[in-house]
Order: sequence, then C-alpha cells, then structure tokens
Amino acid sequence: MKNIILKLLPLVLGLVLLSVGLFFLPIQRVSCRTNNGQTADQSLVCDQLQQLVGTRLLMRDFFRDQQVAELLFVPSTQESYDIQEISKSLSGEVSLVLAARPPLYRTLQAGEPVMITESGGVRQNNSQVKLPLVTDQRPATEQQLVAHDFLAGFLSSLPDSANLISEIIIIDDQRVEVSVNDF
Repeated sequence: MKNIILKLLPLVLGLVLLSVGLFFLPIQRVSCRTNNGQTADQSLVCDQLQQLVGTRLLMRDFFRDQQVAELLFVPSTQESYDIQEISKSLSGEVSLVLAARPPLYRTLQAGEPVMITESGGVRQNNSQVKLPLVTDQRPATEQQLVAHDFLAGFLSSLPDSANLISEIIIIDDQRVEVSVNDF
C-alpha cells in the first residue's frame, strides 16, 4: 500500500501543480474583431483591452468583470462596447467579438447599479457612461420583461435625444415619468 502511495505521489503533485498553473495562466495576447467580421485590432477599444495582457485568463467571467467593463468604454469617443463572443486558448490568447452597442439605461439590481443593453444584457456599471436611471415603483411581482421591452423601444427611438433623459420612473402599467435635463 505504501509503495502505491509513493508511486502516485508524483502524479498527484503534478496534477496539483498543473491545476494551480492553469488557474493563474496569464493572458498573452488579446485580439478583437467586430460582430460583422471586421478586424478591430487597431481600434481604441482593442488598444485598451491590451491592458488585460498579463492578468488571469481562466476562472474569469469577462462579461461581468469590472476591469473588462471599464476597458470596454472609450472615454475620448464616449463609445461603449459589448462582448458578443469570447474564445480562450491554453496558449494564453483571448479572442473577442465586440459590438458597438451602448447600454440603454441604468437600474439597480440587488441594490447595486448595473447597465442594461438593448437585448436585456446586464453589464457591470461604469459611472463614466451617461445613461438615464430607471426606477420601477411597481411591486416586485409586477416588474417583468415588459418594462424592458418598452424602455428598449422608447430609448432606441430617441437616438439623438436619449442622452438628455436623466431619469425614468415607472409608476404603474399606465404611467411613466421622464426627467429631461435642461427642459
């Protein structure tokens, strides 16, 4: 029995070291392309995403990571991007498919601000992005996806004026209050 344990010990230690090594596997290269297939490696957002090189690759949720959320916003152009697809390789390469799809509004989930995209995706909050705050005063049992569908349609129909809206309050199914800056 002791002989078997001594023979398995190097194998177990090797697996443990491999697991630890994979957990801390750093990102070696970040490549980007847009959702229509064009290479975006020379874009500002991809330049910013190069800051991920050297950070942890595995066991990381790129869709909810605060650092990634901040890098998907380009302050000089006020553009915000969404990750559509992501692929990771053990060689340390991360390939991202990005869409220039800014979030539509900000709301609170579990008491924390989050940004909501047109498709209903939840993104980590980035206070640099100017968005209307949506508050739903209806009881939680009545708050449904219908409110998001209404907000997405409403805000998408105002592409040039949506940034003037500071707050939207859903009072009930029949009444919504909209606060507009400088009105």
